[in-house]
Amino acid sequence: MSAVSADEVALQQKLRALRAAPPLHPAGSPEQRVIDLQLQLPPPPKPGGVYRQLVAVGDLLYVAGLGPSQADGSIICGKVSEEPKEGQISIQEGHQAGRALGLTLLSLLKDGTGDLDQVVRVVKVLGFVNCTECFKETYTVINGFSELMRDVFGEAGLGTRSAVGMASLPDNMSAEVEVVLQMRWKY
Repeated sequence: MSAVSADEVALQQKLRALRAAPPLHPAGSPEQRVIDLQLQLPPPPKPGGVYRQLVAVGDLLYVAGLGPSQADGSIICGKVSEEPKEGQISIQEGHQAGRALGLTLLSLLKDGTGDLDQVVRVVKVLGFVNCTECFKETYTVINGFSELMRDVFGEAGLGTRSAVGMASLPDNMSAEVEVVLQMRWKY
């Protein structure tokens, strides 16, 4: 009979705890919700510079800034305005850009982690809105993102959040988010 090291015992305890843990998504699998909601995910975005799009530290996954991609891979552009002029978009279109941010995130997560069911919860969202100077409804634009996260991840899709207005964003995109997620990694 061989001796079992303390590290092996600790690992076995962690594995037993994971197997005994309650279901991660009691209301249903996020992967299944994407199918049920008939969400059309855009292609996963490519980095626009020298950085990593996803960085895992422990059980946290940090997601770099993402723009609002559409199913064809194009980005929703233009400043959000209460009274849009040429080259600007309405609040309702801004809300749709926020939703597109969520679809972009889901696409990147599926591509980068392989499985949306590993997401435990949305921890923090920092939303940037490319808007006119006096625009006061940045929260409405980023609500498009938050509502989709709630639809896919349930209440765990709602984390802390900030929504701020910006004078400009890269490539004139209408909105951008950075996100921190808690994950349950599958090994």
